[in-house]
Amino acid sequence: MKRDTFIFRKDWKEAIVDLPDEVRLEFYDSISDYAFEGEIQVLKPLASVAFNFAKRTIDRDFEKWDDTKEQKSNSGSLGNLKRWNADIYNSVVAGKISLEEGLNIAEHRKRRTAINPVAEIANVAICISDSISDNVLLKKENDKSFSKKTKSFQIPTIEEVKSYCTERKNNVDAERWHNYYASNGWKIGGKAPMKDWQAAVRTWEKNNYNNKNNGNTTKLNSGTGTASGHSQQFTPGTLQV
Repeated sequence: MKRDTFIFRKDWKEAIVDLPDEVRLEFYDSISDYAFEGEIQVLKPLASVAFNFAKRTIDRDFEKWDDTKEQKSNSGSLGNLKRWNADIYNSVVAGKISLEEGLNIAEHRKRRTAINPVAEIANVAICISDSISDNVLLKKENDKSFSKKTKSFQIPTIEEVKSYCTERKNNVDAERWHNYYASNGWKIGGKAPMKDWQAAVRTWEKNNYNNKNNGNTTKLNSGTGTASGHSQQFTPGTLQV
């Protein structure tokens, strides 16, 4: 295996310091060729002894380097699995499959997604659709709950009004009360829609509207207070002055 670097040990130099120059040169060339190119030269005896001594150290250094490199590579691969394929990562860590098997499964999954991205988009669309459906259902439930709290006004029957007036022991004429509000569209003061008919009955009771329209009284022009007739005009549900 070709490499770009290797560690030159100090003890190698010390071991050959007393050898002839040509032997030391042969040694330097031999360990360089072996470390960089993986080639072993035919050496003279002295150079061969020195080379075999250095070769064991070079092999040990490279083996350690390869193990470290593999560990870093495995750590990086596990990190990627953990980030993008947590299920495969958990299986590798639990020892159910090897790292190599896990990487092969992840690669196959990646290619499948690349071949059919529409399926992945469809899955996302389904998730979004489910989320929207949940929100719609929640809104409907809230609307139902709100509807129960704010029931629409129900027009009472004359009998219901009579019964309520009897219960309160007031002098309100139930038929007259019913006819008045039926004629104006069940509005308070002729404007606001009625929400509580029992409250309207109590207003008649409090202001004694049954007696205010009896007898000859003066009719007041709206907004002026000037007299113009012999009967007083009043609007039930509004303040009389």
